[in-house]
Amino acid sequence: MPYPNYHACRREAPSKFARIFTKESRIGNKPVLLRIGVDSNNKQQLQSILFPIEHWTVQAAQAKCSGRFEAAKPSKERSKAVSRRSQVQKKSSRKTK
Repeated sequence: MPYPNYHACRREAPSKFARIFTKESRIGNKPVLLRIGVDSNNKQQLQSILFPIEHWTVQAAQAKCSGRFEAAKPSKERSKAVSRRSQVQKKSSRKTK
């Protein structure tokens, strides 16, 4: 599942790497996040590319993907997730008062 608000292009399985870090970059004039995997021999390889939905349509992001593509959730589903998160945060803030 992609990160919220990002279309995702998976190039390699995350389980292939000992650790993964994120680096900001650009494709053309649009921002992307590159997820770089580091294996046990410290060799780096592109694991995935995340395309922020504010700058990338599904079609434009998919055209740049040479791996497994997954579009960000439709906004209705994201709204439900944000609403659920807000409810959980409200409940936890009540407990700390």
